[in-house]
Amino acid sequence: MSASIGDWYRLSDIELNDDRLTQRRQAANKLAARLPGAAAIPLDIVSLAVEAFDNEPRSDGPMLQVAIEAIEEQQPTLDKDAAIVSLDPRILAGFTVEQKLTSVLEAAPARYGDGALLAGAVVAALRHRTPPTGSFAQARAAGLLNAAERILDRLDERRRTRSDTAAGAFEAAVDKSGDAPDLPKLLSDALKKIEAEINKDREELNAL
Repeated sequence: MSASIGDWYRLSDIELNDDRLTQRRQAANKLAARLPGAAAIPLDIVSLAVEAFDNEPRSDGPMLQVAIEAIEEQQPTLDKDAAIVSLDPRILAGFTVEQKLTSVLEAAPARYGDGALLAGAVVAALRHRTPPTGSFAQARAAGLLNAAERILDRLDERRRTRSDTAAGAFEAAVDKSGDAPDLPKLLSDALKKIEAEINKDREELNAL
């Protein structure tokens, strides 16, 4: 279960009332809408999100400005200069990433789409990173990493699953072909299946 927007903002001393938290949730929706179909954006937003766990955020990349604009759209009185160096847009990015990962997990692996890229970026950023200090930061970082790893594990399991054996597929194809089976084609298809199974076996052995 993903954390609430209020849980995320406990990472900082930013005081937000219920109305402001609602505005941040709406800003996160705006930010999430930019994720699908843009290969570079998942890497940028994860880099920004990870800065929510640092004491001295330094990023000034394009995603920082996008996050600030999403906040400003809901809160026109936002002090943009202060936001640039604050945790506010970084926390928003972290919450947005977690919400996206949660929505990906609710779908079938075949429909993960760009969620796989986002999950890969999270794992690359956090798996070997020194855990942040503070229980709140550790919980949020662990939540992101856990969700991302579950997505990648499900995709890997789906990829490794044998839907059929080469021998079974060959026999079924011969049965369906009638009195004049195209044996060269059927054999070629069967060999391709065998090769695919060998590759899966090799990957599984390498993973052991």
